[in-house]
Amino acid sequence: MELRQLEYFIAVIDNGGVGRAAQALHVAQPTISQALRALERELNVELFVRTGRRLIPSTAGLALAPDARNTLGGVLALSDRAKEIQDARTGVVTISTMPELSSDAVVSWASEYIRRHRNFHFVFSEEQSSTGLVSAVENGQSEMGFSSFPIEHNDSLVHEELSTQRLLLVGPPNNQELRGIADSNGLISVDELPDIPIVVSHLANMENTMVSAVLGGTNPKFSPHAVVPNRLTQLSFVMYGEMFTFLPLRMAMDACRSGAQIYETSPIVKSSFGILHRSTGLSSAASQLVEACRSSLGEWNRIIDSAYSEQGSYAAAVRSLA
Repeated sequence: MELRQLEYFIAVIDNGGVGRAAQALHVAQPTISQALRALERELNVELFVRTGRRLIPSTAGLALAPDARNTLGGVLALSDRAKEIQDARTGVVTISTMPELSSDAVVSWASEYIRRHRNFHFVFSEEQSSTGLVSAVENGQSEMGFSSFPIEHNDSLVHEELSTQRLLLVGPPNNQELRGIADSNGLISVDELPDIPIVVSHLANMENTMVSAVLGGTNPKFSPHAVVPNRLTQLSFVMYGEMFTFLPLRMAMDACRSGAQIYETSPIVKSSFGILHRSTGLSSAASQLVEACRSSLGEWNRIIDSAYSEQGSYAAAVRSLA
């Protein structure tokens, strides 16, 4: 059965005959007649009663007409929906993130885009490892994944760098352990860093590896005193458990507003990050979301870089913006 057969069937009923239907559809009358006969053979039912040169819907034809209309309507709705998705006016955007680049961070970067696109559905999933994120993107569970780089992947996937993530050392309010060794800008050389109690997220393996590398690999300075599931619990251990942790600049700013102390290690802990997606490319909606993130991050970096130029360190920049 072909859709055009149903279209001709409904057109003959609506226009009162083959001739008028042919005129309305701009096709030859024999074409419609042949299609109707083929449809009747396929359905094994007579759809029209032929009276001379006229076709009158049979009882079966009248009974089947609503179903034919619904079928055609559904196809047209599907076509319209596909066009809306193609034009990025509606659709579903599926995103995987890593513990180091959590869903709330991505939402903050794309907040304006999300507010302006209420017809979209955004589905986030947080993977527990880089392998899990690569697999989610590769098998189509997610259209794209946000991750720190480098990240191992095969040739079926590509990555696009968005920005650089810098981590600051966040300490509890009124703690005196680091104030004597930090300069006025909050800079602390890792060589002078004492053995302080550090809390880490057990899922943020890439981040923990970066911190460990900066602090000296197996150096006892990076021997976690608490291992927790997420950023929020990390910050709770800082504020109420008198521990220290490493957080991205945005979160460090929020912690500073809550009274936490902010320090910058020298060298600073940093890594590039961005998105991973299939080599076939992104949908229009996903591409627009990525551009929204890129724009937001660009503005954020301009603000931070300006404050950095004035203050002399990222720690001081964060404190001045908090």
